[in-house]
Amino acid sequence: MIHETKIKRAASIIAYILLLLGGKEYSKTKIVKLLYLLDIGYARYKKRSFTNINFTSYYYGPYSSEIEEAIDYLIENKHLTVNCFQSDYHANKKYYTFELNNIPDFWLTNEEKLEIQKYLEEYLYLSLNELLNISYESEQYRAANFGDLIQIT
Repeated sequence: MIHETKIKRAASIIAYILLLLGGKEYSKTKIVKLLYLLDIGYARYKKRSFTNINFTSYYYGPYSSEIEEAIDYLIENKHLTVNCFQSDYHANKKYYTFELNNIPDFWLTNEEKLEIQKYLEEYLYLSLNELLNISYESEQYRAANFGDLIQIT
């Protein structure tokens, strides 16, 4: 039950971030990095994680399978539609679009929504490459070995 609650909270945060991005996003990696940056920004002042997601040091920076579960939850409950497109330029490359259908408002208070806005305002409209670079340079990511849990606080 605790894990399910954690995933529902993460799903609500993802949905709210998508809302702030206009309801669509074309990169799951960008969503992951925004969640990570939300956590490290929040932890800098509050000494704890905002999302309670466990991030691991991985190939493209911080990664979490819990985010995959939260996205799956949003899809299964019709809050999110994911479309897959084959690249016109790269035979093996696929692109995904995430479209928010409705907001699952069951786990976020108005105060939490304001916190998300506050800690993500400087990151929301950065490119994926910029977010990757910021994530790679974070002291939390640099302190973790590949495959290890990243200590947010």
